[in-house]
Amino acid sequence: MSQTADLPSWMPSPEYGVSRVPCGPYFGAVLVPRSVGELLLMAMPTRLVRGVIADTLLDALVWLVPPGSLWPGEVPGAELVPAVHLPPAAWRSRRPVRWVVAPRGDCLTDPAALSAALLAHARADAGRCAACGGVPDYPAVLTGTAADGRMVSVTSCQVHVDELTVALGYAAEVARESA
Repeated sequence: MSQTADLPSWMPSPEYGVSRVPCGPYFGAVLVPRSVGELLLMAMPTRLVRGVIADTLLDALVWLVPPGSLWPGEVPGAELVPAVHLPPAAWRSRRPVRWVVAPRGDCLTDPAALSAALLAHARADAGRCAACGGVPDYPAVLTGTAADGRMVSVTSCQVHVDELTVALGYAAEVARESA
């Protein structure tokens, strides 16, 4: 493992390649299927994501979270794993294990934001309202721009249409100001 000024000491160095690192002392790891993970990447604010690993051998994406983070077991499609294949920071393409979101800072994603994104995805998959989780009789599908400029779609019940429309409008405004 190498010492890099901007990254944690547990980051593997390129000369050693991928290291299998147990979770616990430095981070926890949340694994989700690649198809779900790609949707989460589009939905989550980029400022809250400090690195995401693609493991093509598992057909999954892995988010590192603070060690000991509480994780709701009822989040469909996500699991805490005991260890992770950790690539060197520079490995970002054409490798079976690589960073799809470049690691930065402590490389740890906010677990509450990740959990919220997973729950919102599960609700959308089930046709549930992104605001309240209810199954609407007359669902509205709202499309807008996320704060990082990506397009997102959310399902809403009639009670929360205005609230979610305002939220999408605010996110689009943030995206325009950031550009």
